Amino acid sequence: MVEAEISEVEKLFDLNVWSIIRTTRHFVPLLRNSKTGALLVNNTSGNSIMPMPFQGPYNASKAAAAMVTQNLPFGIKVIDLKTGAVKSHFHENSTTRVNPVLPENSLYTPAKEKMESIFRGEININLMPAEEYAKRVVNDLSKDNPPLIIWRGDSATKAWLASFAPLGFTDGLLKKISGLDVVEQILKAKVGKKTD
Repeated sequence: MVEAEISEVEKLFDLNVWSIIRTTRHFVPLLRNSKTGALLVNNTSGNSIMPMPFQGPYNASKAAAAMVTQNLPFGIKVIDLKTGAVKSHFHENSTTRVNPVLPENSLYTPAKEKMESIFRGEININLMPAEEYAKRVVNDLSKDNPPLIIWRGDSATKAWLASFAPLGFTDGLLKKISGLDVVEQILKAKVGKKTD
């Protein structure tokens, strides 16, 4: 997060937060006048509650989107769709991941190779096929009384369960999943050499 380009963070908040507020403001009059019951669904992320390493700006924007969702006007059913891992073009579409290269003065330079592979999305996680995800979400939203928070996508249930665990446990687990544990070991070894 400390090395993220502010302009890129602003783009994420524009896309994931301000767009929800702007769009909702335009449609609230129609939604409030619905005779059949209005339903508004915002696609946030499991990362809105999970401190996924190296995705701080994204996580923060999705957490803000989730909070906006919970504070939208009464009289409209608003659902927070917390999406987990889905096979998509997420990494290919990210401008910072097309050719991920650490800056020369990065805190993570000692673990450069591992870091850049993480940025490219080379993390060992399962991805739910997009078609399966879409079918499940449509089924959820087609219910007479869908829940206010829907968890869909691979690992979404795990994220929900982890939200009840102590932060230290979750943090350690996420380090292992993301490869940050290896980065941490490399950085500690480098610091150890400097103090010898």
